[in-house]
Amino acid sequence: MRLFSVNVLSGDDVTIDETRYGTKRWFTEELDDDYFVADLGMTLYSAGNFDMSLSYNGRFGDDTDSHGGRLRLEWKQ
Repeated sequence: MRLFSVNVLSGDDVTIDETRYGTKRWFTEELDDDYFVADLGMTLYSAGNFDMSLSYNGRFGDDTDSHGGRLRLEWKQ
């Protein structure tokens, strides 16, 4: 388990340029100044050469939240 807080010191906006089919466009993405991150993981099953684990990653800010997860199956020879 990992829990941490992030404070962005470089400002809260990121400007990105994108080129598609010869046309260049600019857009600005507003970022959260402060956000909280949680990484949680656990082994669900482990026997012999086989391991199965599950993990979750969440980011929680004032304006945006994001969530992700992973199921990992591993066979060792």
